[in-house]
Amino acid sequence: MGTRAGGPISAIRDTIPPRDGGAARVIVRRGATIAAIASLPVLVAAIFARVLLGGTPVTAIPYVSDEIAYWTQIAAFQVAGFHGGYTTVNEQPARAAFSHFGPQGPAFAMLYGAVARLAGWQYQSGPFFGAAAVALGAAVWIAVARPERLRAALLLATFWPIILAAPNTMQESLHFGIGAVLAALIGVLFTDGSPSRSHIRLTWAFLAAAALVRPTWALLAIGLGWQLARKRGASHSRGLATGALIAGALYLAFTYLAAPYRGASLGLDLFTGGVTPAFVALFSGLTGFGRWLFGEAEPLERFYRFELLAVALLAGLSAARAREAATRHVMAAIAATVCITIAANLTLQNVGAWRDYRASTPVLLMAVLAAAAARERWSWAIVAAHLVVTPLAVTTFKDFQGPRWQRADPAAAIERFAGSIRGHMGYDPALSGWGNTVLIGVNRYDYPLLGVPRGMGLSVTFDWAKLPAPARSRYLLLAEPDLAAVAGRMRLQKLADTPMGGLYENEDWAR
Repeated sequence: MGTRAGGPISAIRDTIPPRDGGAARVIVRRGATIAAIASLPVLVAAIFARVLLGGTPVTAIPYVSDEIAYWTQIAAFQVAGFHGGYTTVNEQPARAAFSHFGPQGPAFAMLYGAVARLAGWQYQSGPFFGAAAVALGAAVWIAVARPERLRAALLLATFWPIILAAPNTMQESLHFGIGAVLAALIGVLFTDGSPSRSHIRLTWAFLAAAALVRPTWALLAIGLGWQLARKRGASHSRGLATGALIAGALYLAFTYLAAPYRGASLGLDLFTGGVTPAFVALFSGLTGFGRWLFGEAEPLERFYRFELLAVALLAGLSAARAREAATRHVMAAIAATVCITIAANLTLQNVGAWRDYRASTPVLLMAVLAAAAARERWSWAIVAAHLVVTPLAVTTFKDFQGPRWQRADPAAAIERFAGSIRGHMGYDPALSGWGNTVLIGVNRYDYPLLGVPRGMGLSVTFDWAKLPAPARSRYLLLAEPDLAAVAGRMRLQKLADTPMGGLYENEDWAR
């Protein structure tokens, strides 16, 4: 393995040379090398944007609905902390009274929002925050795991999911950074000798924090518990059971913090739906393997499904045949996690429309980085495969990100909407969360909504006719068909006409 026992801090400390005349130059040179390699995915993404689409990071303004939801939640936390408006689906908030955040939970908005309080939060800030997360995570992996520099550079520069997600204001870039850090932590955890207690605690704490951002990271606890028990000579079944209990606890914690949404495909309903639905979901997942592998999918999406299977198989072979015990433990934990991730996506029917791709590619990055640090030769085959599919990556990047830079002055559209509501509503810390919430139909959820005053929440409904009346939100943004659907069911006072529809105050909102 490329890491040493004793923990990541000692591993980084060991890279610092003695204090002699040339020590400062060596430290700077090593730091510059790590920074350069860690920044390669961001650099490739910037080149793709400029050469293929004529875009730049400073004009990468959100444009899809998920980005809008993330951006507004981060802006709300930046201004109001836990006292901002609600982000919900059909006005169903989280069980945790303090959490006014959406189905993806509060952790992502809290992390970026806390940084935004210091660094600011502009329309185009998301990609810069994501670039920092990727580069920082990759730098930690390089410093701790000490992989071969060429292999590390090629893996990072050709891991196309990072490049495809780089211009987005979404969670993906953060998760790639998390995957890189976890690859480093796991490598140290299973090095020869006993890892320090501080490192064990750090690994579990980081995993728990990652799972509160995206609960699928909790699945790693199963493989970790299994291999830690094996390393200590304890019962395998006890290690698996402990890991499963930790994973379940982290999932339950996420359900408490996140607003409910039955279509979230996170497996949260399995904890409340009873035994029979869980067995039905498991059976449907097992029978859906063929459809997942050979059914309808975009070419690059299908490539990563096959790569996920290949990595699970190769990691399993390494776990069985590697000479070093440390490598066997790491590869066994990785193989188990990849297999469980595939099974979870199938069981939860989290397949299609790039959903399983988004859930699994950060885990895939963690796996290939761990293999590279362990000097597994098959990681070179991963590099070769990524180079072969470069044309697919280029085409997919253009398809994904083209609309972002094809809009005519999106900032102007945002400002026009902001101007139309100015003076009619604004964040009021003296009011409850619902008093600072705007409710809008899903078909009107578009990027001009970034002009909503910071601190306010944007909630969405899929069917106005099914929404319980009166609404809990103080403000409603209604197009003509939406207004007809709520007519006679709510007492509304019109405040303004906007490019996104009429702005109304709900006279019966719960104060």
